[in-house]
Amino acid sequence: MNIRIIDNNINIFKYSYDDITSKVVEIKTKLSGRLCIALSLILAIIITFGVGAIITQYNISQDDGYTDGHTTILKVPELLDSLQIAKADGVVVAIHGWVHEDYSNLTHAEATKNLHNAVNTFNKAGLNTAIFVAPYQVSNVSEPSNVIEDVANAGLTIPFDGAILYEYTWEWRNMTHDTDLRYIEAVKKIEEDNPHIIMVHSQDWNVHTKLFLNNYLAKTKNRNILVRMDDIDANTKPEVIQDMAALRKYSSVGEVVLAVIPAMPLVKNDINIDLYIFHVSVNRIMQAYLLFFLVFGTFPLVFFVIWKLITSRFKRESDKQLLKTEIKYPDLLTIIVPAYNEQKSIGRCIESLLNQDYKGAKEIIVVNDGSTDRTAVIASQYPITLLDLKQNVGKASALNEGIKIAKGDIILFSDGDSNMCIDAVSSIMRCFSAHPDADIVTGQVLINKPEKFSFINCCQKIEYHIEQEIVRYLQSLTDEIVVCPGPITAVKRHVCDQIQYTNDTILEDADFSASARESKFMIKLDQYAKIYTNAPETIKQWYKQRTRWWYGNLQVWRIHKKWAITNPWMIYSYLSFVMSLCSLIMILVMPYFLIQYGNIYGFMIKGLICFSILMLINSAMISIFLRHNKMLMLMVVPYMIIYPILKVFVLSYFYVLYITGIGLNIKHGRRHIKAK
Repeated sequence: MNIRIIDNNINIFKYSYDDITSKVVEIKTKLSGRLCIALSLILAIIITFGVGAIITQYNISQDDGYTDGHTTILKVPELLDSLQIAKADGVVVAIHGWVHEDYSNLTHAEATKNLHNAVNTFNKAGLNTAIFVAPYQVSNVSEPSNVIEDVANAGLTIPFDGAILYEYTWEWRNMTHDTDLRYIEAVKKIEEDNPHIIMVHSQDWNVHTKLFLNNYLAKTKNRNILVRMDDIDANTKPEVIQDMAALRKYSSVGEVVLAVIPAMPLVKNDINIDLYIFHVSVNRIMQAYLLFFLVFGTFPLVFFVIWKLITSRFKRESDKQLLKTEIKYPDLLTIIVPAYNEQKSIGRCIESLLNQDYKGAKEIIVVNDGSTDRTAVIASQYPITLLDLKQNVGKASALNEGIKIAKGDIILFSDGDSNMCIDAVSSIMRCFSAHPDADIVTGQVLINKPEKFSFINCCQKIEYHIEQEIVRYLQSLTDEIVVCPGPITAVKRHVCDQIQYTNDTILEDADFSASARESKFMIKLDQYAKIYTNAPETIKQWYKQRTRWWYGNLQVWRIHKKWAITNPWMIYSYLSFVMSLCSLIMILVMPYFLIQYGNIYGFMIKGLICFSILMLINSAMISIFLRHNKMLMLMVVPYMIIYPILKVFVLSYFYVLYITGIGLNIKHGRRHIKAK
């Protein structure tokens, strides 16, 4: 069925029913895609930061006695035992602030936080209480209304607010004998006052304070006297608590109250350590670590995976139309394969091209880039065109030489170490037919099975799956393909007439792709066109390859910055270098923070738990796309533990060389290149 659409100039365009259906599906997919991005973003935020909140709450609930850079009474089991026994015997245990702070000088947020910490610590200690004794309480003076409100909001009461307090033993901590004039005067004064509330500070408790109180309480005729001890903290000896609890034996005593300070600065070598660096608590710094790795490590992956899963349904509809498309064969297809010292793989590469199920006319050009092995000899044995360059000119120049003699309307580039699936060429031509306005079509690159098992090879396989099935898939949804990989990229002739491969960077395919994007050429991804390539099998080979890839990407960023800063995927790629350097710095300074934290073992346990949870989330996200490969699924966890750290060090190194202008000396083929 054909529909004829006539415009005002009586020009006639013919659209087939399938073309219109394809366009409708494409528009529907794009509209749905925008909604999917928003939904994916929301879900990723909820999941990622929900997990972060759970981890933070877990660390609080599993508090090892260190909170906000302070040690708490939870770290002193002997003191806790004595307080619990005293409470069970009827002694009132009260909260005496968090670190004995003046609540009248705190903001609402600060007061709320400190009260929360105090109540939380008391509950963990089994000292649940609703009583609050204000630090710095002034006798016969009520607390400000804001303090009363903050305390009430925390579920606490201030029963002694505005009470008349009598203290006779202040600064008795240095008293050495009961003949001290202060002792004698205190005996006279307490008998004159007949107090109903007697206050004593834990610091002043000694044999003389104990004797003074016991003597008075034993002989006084007063009843219902309230005896209160303030400033009990982690340094208070259990015997002091026991002595205070024993005062209940006197008939004159109505109630004994112990006002406990839950937290205090850590003590190391008898020196109080201020756990603040540049006025920021170490605990906050550690929380910043968690937030950093959540935002830049887990969140992007969760977002991408959700986006991929949500859009898969719409993509399947689009793919159905693609697979129904009839291939429109060009007059001639040219396949160009540059090769340098590829004697082990060039034969397999050529055979995979000759055995394609593609029915159209094609020519294969192998450009031998000055190889010193048998590459040219092997290639010459096949029915292809061999362009034998006697000198090694580099891949970019070799490709340009191949383009010069290419006769095809469409040129397909491949690599000598790669082998295409039998239907790859047909699939690419079908994609061109389905998208007549496409100038470039690229496929998926996967890794050949190695000759022998190696961890680095498995890591690369997982990395390729992530790159192909998630990142490049998502780029294709928004027509934002950033790199057209050298092993499988097809371009229309007019693209090569306008853009050439250059030696401006050490990553010619990324540079070519960026130039194409700047020239507004449309790039499509055909996920059904697959090619397998050889991957490095040793760390040394891997590093050499990544030198080209990653440092080359930085060069592409510099040369095409005007375009790159407008492309979200290029920004994301560049930020990976920045974040890697930040991660490395954070890793290197972590030992210093651990030492300052004061509890290395406790922190390492918490850190291990946090790291494990994030690692498992990331592993689960990746495993979704490896479910058909059990071997790779088994390697996901080791991959997540080791490979990102390796990448952080290498990316950071390259980025430092880039931003400092030092650059890299690279041996590429027989050429030595100074990459800036």
